Amino acid sequence: MLVTKIFVLSAALLLHVPDTIGTPLLSRIRRYLGLESDMDAPSVFLTVSSLASTSFMGKITYRQLELNWHSVPSEVLSDQSTWVGLFDHDPEKGIDDALEKVYTSEHGEDHYETKVSYHRPNFLSENLTDACQGYWIGLIYKDRLLASNCIRGRPNWMYEMRDVIGDETLLSVMLPGTHNSGSHQEYDSIKDHIISRYQICQDEDIWNQLVYGIRFIDLRIGWSKLFNSSEEYWIYHDSFRSQPSLREVLEQIRQFLDATNEILVVDFHRFTSGFGGRLADERHQKVMTMIVEELGEYMLPLSSGPSTTLNDMWRSNKRVLVGYSAPQRVESNLLFQSVSHLWANKDTVEGLEDYLNNGVCKYRYNFLWAAMASLTPETIGTILNRYGGLRQMAQDVNGPVTKWFRERWWHCANIVATDFFLGNNLIEVSIESNRKRYA
Repeated sequence: MLVTKIFVLSAALLLHVPDTIGTPLLSRIRRYLGLESDMDAPSVFLTVSSLASTSFMGKITYRQLELNWHSVPSEVLSDQSTWVGLFDHDPEKGIDDALEKVYTSEHGEDHYETKVSYHRPNFLSENLTDACQGYWIGLIYKDRLLASNCIRGRPNWMYEMRDVIGDETLLSVMLPGTHNSGSHQEYDSIKDHIISRYQICQDEDIWNQLVYGIRFIDLRIGWSKLFNSSEEYWIYHDSFRSQPSLREVLEQIRQFLDATNEILVVDFHRFTSGFGGRLADERHQKVMTMIVEELGEYMLPLSSGPSTTLNDMWRSNKRVLVGYSAPQRVESNLLFQSVSHLWANKDTVEGLEDYLNNGVCKYRYNFLWAAMASLTPETIGTILNRYGGLRQMAQDVNGPVTKWFRERWWHCANIVATDFFLGNNLIEVSIESNRKRYA
């Protein structure tokens, strides 16, 4: 029956040149194939490889664009006319000049890494849009565009969905997040060494993470006095200090809150170097004061409680819930308990999958919780560089993680946090999952 439907659909597509991309065309395909939603229709998306390397001749390979496709019927994939292409323009305007293409009948996987490097957009707070950022992907079947997408920011996706999710709470929606959000650094061959390979978790700063659509920020703080800086509080990954200061991170979060109507969860999950002993209370007090000075205007008070709806947060303009893992938080009426982490502590894709499969949809949580969907290297493996670094580990798992939450756990996930988030499609999956849950 499916084969017959595909044949008739092919004929229909040959007779019809679609005048719009995306939902109208996908909806027709969905209805014809008897699929439950647009999420089940043939779909494509772009990701950015987390891998980075420098050749012997000094050439840097970095931020390669990746083509991805899913939910495409096998009859379409095996057809010799079917291909997926990368474009520097909307493929609705023409498919004859793809930058790169891959024929699905000859390529056994559902993704393909191109040789095209993705630039780093300069997102301006006064002009934030979800416009495409220069690259598109198209699925072509019998010379007709079957599905398309582009790489873009999502600076306003929650507020734009307020009619769908406004009556829900933060606990009942799916939010894309980043793990060790502040431990970010652009690839630099000079700084690429055994420590940095297992320290840096993100390739974009906090501002860009939020503009792309991330709504959960996971921060670990340490104290350190540097001779060339007046700052004392920094982002840490375990015992290693990262580049951004706490103040810089808070300023970027504040900048985003000022520029949008979005809702955020900011979690101070761990306090490492310098927060023990007799100075602990004093240093926590300074951190809490800094948080309130920067974000206090937008911070949800404890009196609102976790049952507060998103609409309530928008009405009061208290749009950021701040979690704080240290007991000193009881001194403030603006700090919630820290977000619970489902932390697998696994260094294999299979181990992470098994752990999440037994945790994501198995329990009811009374407060915010995050599936930490990244791999964790063992100490000896880090010393021996057995894994190739966190970039390689993220590359190994980001594709499977996208598929797991798109197909299996979309209906029960709360927060999903990853390393090198542009290597997965969880922002788009979260948006569509919330729509599927509540529309």
